[in-house]
Amino acid sequence: MKLRNPNLRNDFRPAERVLAAPKSDEGGSVLIIVLWIAIGLVAITLYFANSMTLELRASDNRVNGIAADQAIEGAARYVGYALANYATNGMMPTNAQFTCENVPIGGSHYWIIGRDNSATTPATEPTFGLIDEASKLNLNRANTNILSYLPNMTTDLAGAIVDWRTTNGTGGYALNYATLGYDDKNSAIESVDELRLIYGMTVDILAGDDINRNGVLDANEKSSSSGTTPNFGLLEYTTVYSREPNFHSDGTSLTNVNTATEADFNSLFQSAGVNNAGSAATGVYNSIHPNPPRPANPCAGIFDFYVRCEFAGMSADDFAKIYNNVTTTTNLYTYGRVNINTAGVDVLTALFMGATNIDQSTAMAAAQSLISYR
Repeated sequence: MKLRNPNLRNDFRPAERVLAAPKSDEGGSVLIIVLWIAIGLVAITLYFANSMTLELRASDNRVNGIAADQAIEGAARYVGYALANYATNGMMPTNAQFTCENVPIGGSHYWIIGRDNSATTPATEPTFGLIDEASKLNLNRANTNILSYLPNMTTDLAGAIVDWRTTNGTGGYALNYATLGYDDKNSAIESVDELRLIYGMTVDILAGDDINRNGVLDANEKSSSSGTTPNFGLLEYTTVYSREPNFHSDGTSLTNVNTATEADFNSLFQSAGVNNAGSAATGVYNSIHPNPPRPANPCAGIFDFYVRCEFAGMSADDFAKIYNNVTTTTNLYTYGRVNINTAGVDVLTALFMGATNIDQSTAMAAAQSLISYR
């Protein structure tokens, strides 16, 4: 006989679980989250793609910059070669002797923008070639009288330039730059651009109408005098780099006429083919070294030496044979002299007016005559 507990169930199988159907708003939330994740991934991809594009452009710019630097280096070496092989004393190489326009170096090209100082009228197209820095006035050597006659210059501005490079009070000018937040230099000017720091200087006076300094008026440039040619600034007429070597291209020194012996003069004149070399050597030497007790009378410059050679019976043609071989100083270089073979009419006019105090029309006529002669 079986006993049965009425409190126990006779079916021990677990009850089946019935899943409830998801609600519609939960499915929409999941979709939105997925879309945001997708958008984020796309944004990150685009960000990195843009970063790589910028990096590629930066790399390309670096490559182009290196190529440009190499082109500049190659151009400098080429110019050095042209000067060493084609330049003569007082004259620059001509464009027929070397190339200076659209010159290829690898994948780069360069142009040497210059000026034609022998032209009687201003250029209307850019001129290519080399510019002789000695064709300009040296800011560290020229005095206020010469500087003041340059285009767009005033006596006050010329005095300010001299005051900047020398101790205060030189030439009657003692400008106080402390109000501008800096001190004046009281030493040599290192670049023409340094003139921008001088009291009274403006960009118009310094650069003129020709902002990119290619010698002509471009579409974005306008003549301040309503003409068709630019009015140049001080950058065109001044320099700090002009120097004249007192040695030959092979490194041998020039003959210093103030220390040369009579035998040195005789050897120099004979080797150059000067007529009556012996008597000329004696006459020149005695003018520099007169008999005691008279003191020595050294030559102040090449022109002074020329006058003494003329008094000694030397012709101008004979002097032309020796003047490239002589100097009047023991210095390695002579600074600040203007090369009359390459100087333009404005520089020559200022030089003539400042050195001789002649009027502007006379000085300009003399400058034009010199340019036409050379």
